[in-house]
Amino acid sequence: MMEILQIALIGLVSGITPGPLLTLAISQTVAHHRNEGIKTMLAPFFTDIPIAAVSILLLAGLAHSNIVLAVISFIGAAYLIYCAVRNFIPRKSEQTEKKEPMSLKKGVITNLMNPNVYIFWITIGGPGFVAQWNKGAVWGIGYLLALYACLLGGGIAVVLLADRFKGLTGSNGYKWILRGLGLILLFFAGRLVWEGINRITN
Repeated sequence: MMEILQIALIGLVSGITPGPLLTLAISQTVAHHRNEGIKTMLAPFFTDIPIAAVSILLLAGLAHSNIVLAVISFIGAAYLIYCAVRNFIPRKSEQTEKKEPMSLKKGVITNLMNPNVYIFWITIGGPGFVAQWNKGAVWGIGYLLALYACLLGGGIAVVLLADRFKGLTGSNGYKWILRGLGLILLFFAGRLVWEGINRITN
């Protein structure tokens, strides 16, 4: 039971801590609607099964795992830079062409390209789940439910909070919010590049 409470707390902290996925979710909320932010936060439902599988392979001793994680870091950084640049581009063309927000797709790509998700499953999520599953299927399922209920619940709460206050910024205020979020995405992209370089050089 203590392990499940622990993973629930980890999930909650991860859900409300600024990161690439949460920043993207807030960006989609401000630019479009809170539903788009929620869609972005649902990305782990679609990404964590393959991520967990890959992480188990890495955990089992996949050769040159540092190189693999470094490549993922660089690809993830490139995508975050792309998302950040779009936050600085005027949205008039999007309004006239009525392009789809594609929030879920953006969230899935961001999560797949974030090496920290793989590291979580290698170091915490994977071993913890296996330990609980060995106690019984109910414990394993409870472990996952506690993790995702708190992870997604915390993230969605932040999205709803962002949606609540975006109306107070005025007609053009959201553009400055998007630019600020774009800078945050660039910061996370820089961190991914730095992590990738460290994995190659160390």
